[in-house]
Amino acid sequence: MAFASSRFVRVGAALLLSLGMTVGLASTVVAGPPATISVSAGNGQSAYAGTAVAIAPSVLVEDASSAPVSGVSVTFAVATGGGSLTGATTTTNSSGIATVGSWTLGTAAGPNTLTATSAGLTGSPATFTATGTPGTATKLQVLFPGQTAAPGTTLGYTGSPACSVGVMCYPVTVNVVDLYWNVVTTESASSVKLASSTDSLFSSNSPQPEAGGVSTFAAIFGTVGNQTVTATDTTHSLSGTGVVAVSAALGSLVVTAPSSAAAGAPFNVTVTAYGTNSAVLTSYRGTVHFTSTDIAAGVVLPVNYAFTSVDNGAHVFSVTLQTAGSQTVTATDLASSIYDASSAIFVTTASTYYPLATPARVLDTRINQGITGKLSANTPASFQVWGNGGVPSGASAVTGNVTVVNETNGWAVYLGPVSTSSPSTSNINFTAGQIIGNGGTVPLTSTGYLYATYMSTAGNTTDLVFDITGYYMPNTAGATYHPLATPWRALDTRNGTGLSAKLTANAPVSFQVTGVGSIVPSNATAVTGNVTVVNETAGWAVYLGPVYTAYPTTSTINFTAGQITGNGLTVALNTSGTLYATYMSTSGNTTDLVFDVTGYYTPDTTGARYVPITPTRLLDTRINLGIIGKLSANTPATLQVTGGVVPSVANAVTGNVTVVNETAGWAVFLGPAYSATPATSTINFTTGQVKGNGLTVGLASGGYLYPTYMSTSGNTTDLVFDVTGYFVH
Repeated sequence: MAFASSRFVRVGAALLLSLGMTVGLASTVVAGPPATISVSAGNGQSAYAGTAVAIAPSVLVEDASSAPVSGVSVTFAVATGGGSLTGATTTTNSSGIATVGSWTLGTAAGPNTLTATSAGLTGSPATFTATGTPGTATKLQVLFPGQTAAPGTTLGYTGSPACSVGVMCYPVTVNVVDLYWNVVTTESASSVKLASSTDSLFSSNSPQPEAGGVSTFAAIFGTVGNQTVTATDTTHSLSGTGVVAVSAALGSLVVTAPSSAAAGAPFNVTVTAYGTNSAVLTSYRGTVHFTSTDIAAGVVLPVNYAFTSVDNGAHVFSVTLQTAGSQTVTATDLASSIYDASSAIFVTTASTYYPLATPARVLDTRINQGITGKLSANTPASFQVWGNGGVPSGASAVTGNVTVVNETNGWAVYLGPVSTSSPSTSNINFTAGQIIGNGGTVPLTSTGYLYATYMSTAGNTTDLVFDITGYYMPNTAGATYHPLATPWRALDTRNGTGLSAKLTANAPVSFQVTGVGSIVPSNATAVTGNVTVVNETAGWAVYLGPVYTAYPTTSTINFTAGQITGNGLTVALNTSGTLYATYMSTSGNTTDLVFDVTGYYTPDTTGARYVPITPTRLLDTRINLGIIGKLSANTPATLQVTGGVVPSVANAVTGNVTVVNETAGWAVFLGPAYSATPATSTINFTTGQVKGNGLTVGLASGGYLYPTYMSTSGNTTDLVFDVTGYFVH
């Protein structure tokens, strides 16, 4: 590279004379290395979008003494705005100037920038700016709801246009644009009008004047399908067309949501569009907007959503509410606000657990406690829980054991927060003459009541008993739950686990729960699990709880001689982390006892809090709900629990599992472990029984439970599972 420039220097006259000569001397001075680069020409220009600027940008390269330097390589590049260059890489001339071949601006009107770079020079890169302006008006652009102008792109817009038959389609926007879809704001016309070549029933408001190159219309379509609309500007002889998907008329929107949800936990709502014929409007392409009565910080509502062909008229959205109490979520069609729909959701605050040191009986119709007189078939009765048995006002749910006595006919009993004569879920199933109990977790009404319904044929009656073992409060001061990934057998007197011998009638014994195998920690205050009676020499009941007593006033499980039967429970531990078991029977009788732990509570915030919900059926193989077809013996099946009334953030659930139509007896396991040969069971039964059992159980990753029918090969059974609540962190 030659860094040189010629300068002529004249020697002083005195020196020339002293030499006796008259001489002209030429001298060449070499420039130093290049030091700086700066803008020379072509900055701050404007030109039509998509065309070249008039003056090609150039830079000047100089040395440290500000002398121009030739032969220096300079690279020009488009930085913003799009566009293109010719002669992007060039070298400086003898005057130190490097000039790009040409700079064509991007096709979208607006700012453009160009850089000139020469490595190592101060001022590199040098930056040029230019403004692309809309060009000459060449056509009209027609945009419908659902579309957004996108100048400089191939189509000139983004989004999917959509309107409905017989409903005002607004706004229909007509833009005066150049070749590249830039709005020519300097244009004006006395009138622009719309017409449709495909919809003979099309109409719009009268011709509209342009303002800044834009006209706005309201239109009504009369024909379903893709319709073409032409805009005409007679002043400038401009025209343009747009195509819009016109769906059948929207009759209504319906918002479907769970009846209850936890504050701060996401849940799903479904918006379904229906036509005027009450059928799902699969062609609906409207945009819905969401609002809620809950305006607290942290509320999450879906952003405006435009339905597409993939939705087929229905779409699922995620919502999170924050304020406890009755709230609504409303979806509104933006094109016409008369089409909106709301769904009421009772928002609960996730609750912590308070185990009772001594189980408390809050209902016994035999002595008119809680409810006066026996239950009559299909007639709901209510009883107050708040203020009874140590349950304070504000409690959201209780744990306990419900027992059926003196029934005149078999079937089932529902116990829950809803007054209903024909419940869709049940808590306990039985046959005439049985004394049978079932443990579980039951949500309370917002005023602290429970409703009991005896499901049977008209004229039948039954007594009902309910013993509470603990309650949930919507606060953070109680205990939180830790589900076990695999249930743990803490007691099995048949093989010496926990206790070395059978239980003897009316002789309480204790076994350690905490600190064994590092499964349940020493600070646990309560556990969930399933207790099973085996090999009893006489029937009656077993008490399992934190109190040492030979004559308990409440029972955990009732049975007859020869039964293998189980019951789910949530039970407080005593201060030493043990449980006491008492076999309630006549003197001299014995029984084996099994207890499987599914989780535990600790008096801190490290675990999950509870959200009670209206009991909901998630599994019924009789109707292919949850799992298709009956369970086959020793073949685990998969049940998706989360995604509906149970949110994806849940890590455990409470509920009731029922066995129906089994071809052979034995047991069913329902838990988070996928196993063909489970080491623990959830419910035991004999052939022909319709039998239920309550449970509190952890969920597998992904929100699954795995049921396994434990029996001999070839047998099958139906299974039903009703969820009553879930746990969230």
